[in-house]
Amino acid sequence: MATAPKTGVGGTVDAFNFIRRVGFPSTRRVIVIFAATALLSASISLLPSDETLAQTLVFVGAVLVWPAVLGEFLNATLILHKEKILDFRRLMGLEIISLFPVAVLLPLFSWVGVLIGQKTFWEYGFLVGLAVSLPIRFLSTDAMSSLAARRKLSAALTTPILITASFLALGYFVSPATPLQTLLPKVLVLLVACSIVSASGVSFIIHRVEVSGTSEIGSSPMGLFKSFLHHWLRKTPTALEERLLTLSTEGSIETKILSLSGEDARPKASFVVSNFHPGPYRDMGSGGLPSELKQSLEASGHGVVQVPHGISNHKLNIVSHRDIDRLLSAAKKRRRLSFRARSLGISCCLRLHWLLWRWRTCRPLCLQTSRGRRRGSGSRCLLSTLIIVSWVKLL
Repeated sequence: MATAPKTGVGGTVDAFNFIRRVGFPSTRRVIVIFAATALLSASISLLPSDETLAQTLVFVGAVLVWPAVLGEFLNATLILHKEKILDFRRLMGLEIISLFPVAVLLPLFSWVGVLIGQKTFWEYGFLVGLAVSLPIRFLSTDAMSSLAARRKLSAALTTPILITASFLALGYFVSPATPLQTLLPKVLVLLVACSIVSASGVSFIIHRVEVSGTSEIGSSPMGLFKSFLHHWLRKTPTALEERLLTLSTEGSIETKILSLSGEDARPKASFVVSNFHPGPYRDMGSGGLPSELKQSLEASGHGVVQVPHGISNHKLNIVSHRDIDRLLSAAKKRRRLSFRARSLGISCCLRLHWLLWRWRTCRPLCLQTSRGRRRGSGSRCLLSTLIIVSWVKLL
């Protein structure tokens, strides 16, 4: 069954919607993926090390899955509850990424232990993987959240602390060969040392990015990234527009419209030729302006409207929706528009020139030809077509 074609901005973002579905599936699916990854990694690690199926399931459920779910639930509801981007679903998605070091190192150390005859060697793989995941946790919360540093630090450490506590509490059942007195100091030293190194390293990297990026582009790179996330994930472009306005410059962009009408003086079709660029992406700035301009002009009685891509690049992206609303309003009123606006790289004095040309020759001839009347006037239609093409080029 054929589906109706999409119109407007929504019809041009199928690829973006696909990326959104892949990157951020439903909460249930995220938890299933996380649990399946943990179960697969633990099964090919603990079972070859002579651990029983019950011990493997307890390790997966009580050490890997349940602490992660509980920790991210506490982050989403208590620690990061004011952060609209990092909700429970996305935090669990980050947990999948943080699980990768454990999922890789756990079976690797287990197989090495089997070869050298140390069946409990998988424990070191688990602890090393947990330590390697700490920079990922610190980086994700520090880069995406705008809350205070102590909250971001607490959010990054909540799940690792719960995982470590569960591992130590169930160590007698999961790995009875290793006494708690021997394991406890090693685990605490590893967790504290790696947390300090990870937090310091991530802070240093972000500071260097801020310093070098601010001097290069004139604005905070991390601020731009967080504003982009708010627009991409929550469809709130205000913060990103305000930041892009600080990077924009002023210049001039011309927009001209050629309307074709019949004998009744009502426009039958309109061509919009402009130097503005439909960008930067999606509905950000002038990204959806061609479809908005088409819909606005057609709704106000300008016939069939076509808005082709002009000769422009991303330097002529109009940033502010306020300027776009003024352009649409002036277009519907058929008046010359001259005002100051801003764009990425060249701001605009948008001049809307209306050229209403009454098309009296070609349309009647075409109607007469379709009715079986004067068919010997193709040269006049050709001449009118050449005149139209010449006007468009002059625009």
